[in-house]
Amino acid sequence: MGKPVIAVDIDDVIFPFVPEIIKQFNTRIGADLTLDDFKVYHFSQVWGSTEEEANDIVAEFLTQDVVHLQPISGAQEALSILSRDFRIVLVTARNGLFAPSTQQWLEAHFKDLFEDVIFAGNPHDTVVYREKGMVCQELGAVVLIDDSPNNLQSALDYGIDALLFGAHNWNREHSLPAHIARCETWEETVKYIHENYLAAQKSDQ
Repeated sequence: MGKPVIAVDIDDVIFPFVPEIIKQFNTRIGADLTLDDFKVYHFSQVWGSTEEEANDIVAEFLTQDVVHLQPISGAQEALSILSRDFRIVLVTARNGLFAPSTQQWLEAHFKDLFEDVIFAGNPHDTVVYREKGMVCQELGAVVLIDDSPNNLQSALDYGIDALLFGAHNWNREHSLPAHIARCETWEETVKYIHENYLAAQKSDQ
């Protein structure tokens, strides 16, 4: 029996997207936003801009060379540990236009730790969008690790387990179904995955 699949989000799960996009926005607009301002993960609402303006700023950032940016604390070690017993597939809401810079950063920091990266897109731009739950179902993933309650609900809708990562402002206030766990760090995430999926996997072998 092959290794089970774990689907893992990129932005604000392994890549520090919001902290870096804040810097981009503040520099471009002359603003002074902080992480505390991101109570929703919908940038036009936070910035008070149009959807098009928000998309332009995000696109500008995602096409840059960001290899120098370090992953979220613990992510490299965690994926290294999990890859021993699971197939790791990255499922991101970025669209395929940003594949070159994304792949460059992933190769620099997570080389050989994931099997594939799928650019599912998002409903806020004009590129093809696929729900993460649908993607996870097609992959046969046992669980989706994501910082977005909406994406986790999508996973549940398609019969996929979901794990909420981080204690971000945009997900801290959400009430979760009783069977969805929240792990604030990658250390907690590895422990949860091993306790809830590894034992079951080994019992089936």
